[in-house]
Amino acid sequence: MSSEAPSNFTIRPALPSDAPAEGGPSGKDVVRLSILKSGVSTPGVSMPSAIKLRRFYVHSSLHGSGLAQRLLEETEQTVKDTGEHEGSWLHVRSENGRAVRFWDKEGFKRVGEESWVVGDSQLELITMEKAL
Repeated sequence: MSSEAPSNFTIRPALPSDAPAEGGPSGKDVVRLSILKSGVSTPGVSMPSAIKLRRFYVHSSLHGSGLAQRLLEETEQTVKDTGEHEGSWLHVRSENGRAVRFWDKEGFKRVGEESWVVGDSQLELITMEKAL
């Protein structure tokens, strides 16, 4: 797979046939994925109508290509076009320094921390939000 960002891509609502890809790569060559979820909130998020950026994935071979920024721009424009949400929020794993730096650089502000127990593991998350 080339590390050059594709020159075009389409943002569209998820379809039922997309559901298996929601968890990320599952043997398929998923290049990019953005999933939004409305009607949910978490402690620290200051905007009642903010939409959750539930999944955001760019294939590791394309890290540093600019594709993630372009995918985020298109995702944010899609949210703005609805006129229903004043911003977005997300959780990022605190140990994922690369992702934390990306969200910081893209204007997301840290508004809280959460710990989740998943099986036998403790998952430390940073909550971040951005006004649109």
